[in-house]
Amino acid sequence: MRVVVAGPGAIGSLFSALLAEGGLEVVLLDRDAARAARRSSSDLILRDAKGERRLRLAVTADGASLGPADLCIVCVKAHQTADLIERHGPALRRAARVWTVQNGLGPADILLAALETERVLGGATFQGAYFDARGTLVHAAQGTSHIGALADGPPDAAPELAAALTRAGLPTEAAPDIRRVMFEKFVVNVGINALAAILGGENGRLLDNPHALAILRQAVAEAVRFAGEQGVALDEAQEIERVLSVVRRTAHNRNSLLSDLAAGRRTEIDFLNGALAHRADAPVNRLLTGLVRALEHRGPRS
Repeated sequence: MRVVVAGPGAIGSLFSALLAEGGLEVVLLDRDAARAARRSSSDLILRDAKGERRLRLAVTADGASLGPADLCIVCVKAHQTADLIERHGPALRRAARVWTVQNGLGPADILLAALETERVLGGATFQGAYFDARGTLVHAAQGTSHIGALADGPPDAAPELAAALTRAGLPTEAAPDIRRVMFEKFVVNVGINALAAILGGENGRLLDNPHALAILRQAVAEAVRFAGEQGVALDEAQEIERVLSVVRRTAHNRNSLLSDLAAGRRTEIDFLNGALAHRADAPVNRLLTGLVRALEHRGPRS
């Protein structure tokens, strides 16, 4: 099975490492040629519960050089989706299936508009990973990924792909209602990412802060109401408990929004809390969005 992973961040690198270790032919697609050259000529250090190990990944920024693939996994940041299609559209179109595990509202719609809809699979992942200050990839939280059809079409490829990915070491489940799963992940991101990033620490910092937990619950409640308005009925109490469960399981993870702020990069806030604030009456999420934008404006943390 040949897999292209688009996006060299923590999740894209983690997926590439796990699947390559599992025996699949994996190429990590970057947009930065110099970075791709550095990474393809040096080892990735991966740290998890089993310790540290070194892996050499195949990395390229030349999408035109890639042949057909069985699957392209889209892991770029939500706001980089359009650029990915512009730079590497032919590579995506040569893949039999394109699976997005991106955060936020909107990336899947961008892919659906640019590609044949029956080839685009929705998804979500509950894996947690980040690069530490040394550049080591830390697999901070084990979790399941989900895959499913977003549009009607030929027989759903999701069950077969989920089985193949699981055999290769990336636990994946086929979801009959992937849109619901994606909303559940959106609620998790809304509840955790911005708040933990504003506090400036690992996700677990939320657990012993009653003020932060109160804000988390309010942010989640707004997201649940919005999901209901979109035809996805979620139970508020269950979703709050789901979010808290993810916080506990990913207590040592530095989420991607925090990592972006620390590095002075643009965050995904406009596709997370900001998307909710733009589409619904969500004052708590509007405030969280404003605070993250203020931190973006400040620049990298010292």
